[in-house]
Amino acid sequence: MTKKTKKKTAKKQSKKQPKKMGRSVIKVDMDLLERLCSRSWKCTDVAYVMGVSYDTIERRIKSTYDCTFAEYLDKTKAKVRMKLFEKQLEVAFNGNPAMLIWLGKQMLDQKEKHESEVSHSGDFVFVSDDDPSATGKV
Repeated sequence: MTKKTKKKTAKKQSKKQPKKMGRSVIKVDMDLLERLCSRSWKCTDVAYVMGVSYDTIERRIKSTYDCTFAEYLDKTKAKVRMKLFEKQLEVAFNGNPAMLIWLGKQMLDQKEKHESEVSHSGDFVFVSDDDPSATGKV
């Protein structure tokens, strides 16, 4: 082959490759997305911090995890709750029950059980729930 034929062949081959059409794909840092969602951020806030639109976040989650943002948020929050519960057990075994109780109330919706004792004495009903207005005449 001569130099001319080699150049023509190279030009023809480069012309045969199709051009990419449409907008380029916006990159989304999925690790950052997971960290923000694990802290219960709203989609609009996540999009703002990541410098992309709300719709881009929704599309990327749909294409990667096949779910909506709300479903993804629930999944990441569930992971955090599991880690928190494991840490609470570890802390409890290491002797810090105050932190264990506080975190349980804050993150796991744990509540203290309130018991009321009712006793009758003549015409009065006494309720031992530290509420003076709850005691009265029957």
